[in-house]
Amino acid sequence: MDLTSSYRSLFEKPSLSSLTQLYQFGLGVYHADKWRELSSYLRWEVKHKLGLFPKSGYLRFTNDRPLRLDADSGSPETLPVHIPVRLEKAALPWQLLITNSRSQQWGYLFGDEHSLYSSFDGGKTATCRYRFPNPIQSLFVSSAGYVFVCSHGDLMCSTDQGHSFATVLTLASTSSYFLPNNGMTELPDGRLVLGEYGVVRQQNAWQNLAYVYYSTNQGASWQRSDFLIRDGVNKHVHLVKYSVYLNSLFLTDGDNKKQVWQNRTLSQLDQPAHANGHGWHRLNQSHYQTGGYLSMAELNGNVFFGSDYLGGTNFIVSTTDGYRFDKQIIPDPYRRSPVMNMLTRRAEAGKTELWAVLHNSISSSTRSLLMFSTDEGKTWTRVIDYDGTQHEIKLVNASPKLVDNVYFALISRQQNQFEQAVFCVSAV
Repeated sequence: MDLTSSYRSLFEKPSLSSLTQLYQFGLGVYHADKWRELSSYLRWEVKHKLGLFPKSGYLRFTNDRPLRLDADSGSPETLPVHIPVRLEKAALPWQLLITNSRSQQWGYLFGDEHSLYSSFDGGKTATCRYRFPNPIQSLFVSSAGYVFVCSHGDLMCSTDQGHSFATVLTLASTSSYFLPNNGMTELPDGRLVLGEYGVVRQQNAWQNLAYVYYSTNQGASWQRSDFLIRDGVNKHVHLVKYSVYLNSLFLTDGDNKKQVWQNRTLSQLDQPAHANGHGWHRLNQSHYQTGGYLSMAELNGNVFFGSDYLGGTNFIVSTTDGYRFDKQIIPDPYRRSPVMNMLTRRAEAGKTELWAVLHNSISSSTRSLLMFSTDEGKTWTRVIDYDGTQHEIKLVNASPKLVDNVYFALISRQQNQFEQAVFCVSAV
């Protein structure tokens, strides 16, 4: 992803002057060991351009037209009347908001990233519980009510409702953390698993941060495994998440291999599976088979994954058994936008929704999108279509379960400054 962003002009406005950049891009592919990913991009591109993908293989949208945001667009509070949801400005500018099983919410705010807040009224009001010396990067709350905060490469834990914190784990770099909503998870027996994520450049290579950590004592101490590094992964971990439906752990890595792993026995979390079947099973043998997913969500017996192929062809992948995977190709003009995050919402009258955000920051011609599905991903309603070079939408909620409200942040560039607004999705 970062390599593609560095050469965004090749995708935005190619010209004769791009030849030098193309050469440098090739060197970057070589040094980053991304030739597997590039070869997949080229094969997908040819198949798409020649119409060789079956029409049934593409994700389908409803006929509802979305709100369109461009460089000079204003607030999205007023959606087209035919889109069956309502957006309201959130009472607080949440940057991350977690709902745990005890009906308490935890999070931090735009403009106050050092402070941890808790709320008991659905995020309408909040109380500051603790202030950290460095900005909060990610947050997790266990079923025991323990609060974990990642900041400046340290994982800190509170066992007293946020009144005090102790460092329980130091990651491999001060820039490391786990991806919110997808990078830390809990098993049914209370074990915790975390995947290290970070983007640290060392000359012509990445600092390798592809470590998996696990705790057997509710996060008081942690063990580290480098089995991904020994397997040849060269950058970091995208996703570590427990599937309730499949009683399995899923793990995805980046940057050079983009693999997906499954641990069906929830055992031997520190090594690949051997003949006894315990440990991590690699589900894809090549990049072209897709992997390295950034996001995961579960709904009505389906497990969904979102791909991370900035500038390439992206997919939403689903499975009901962990063995067979159905892939939907995201159509143009959103095809080159990675599926950054997914979330499930409990709607009215017992209905459920699957929400996703597709974001592309390198080209105005490739559109970004906030969308949702009411039929387990068979069709999708587009809510906000936007220019990812001028705006960014981030799902604010982080929860492995159904949430009652979807919060999202709209971050807009205005005269080289960024402005944030947070919205709450509710029924019409």
